[in-house]
Amino acid sequence: MCAGIAKYFGLEAIWVRLTARARATTRARITPPPKTA
Repeated sequence: MCAGIAKYFGLEAIWVRLTARARATTRARITPPPKTA
């Protein structure tokens, strides 16, 4: 049972990381990056 919980949390961490990266890329694509950056 503990292994299943650990696996679930690991997949959730990966999913959160992927969704966050996708959200950042879409936001960067919608709004042009600032010239100062």
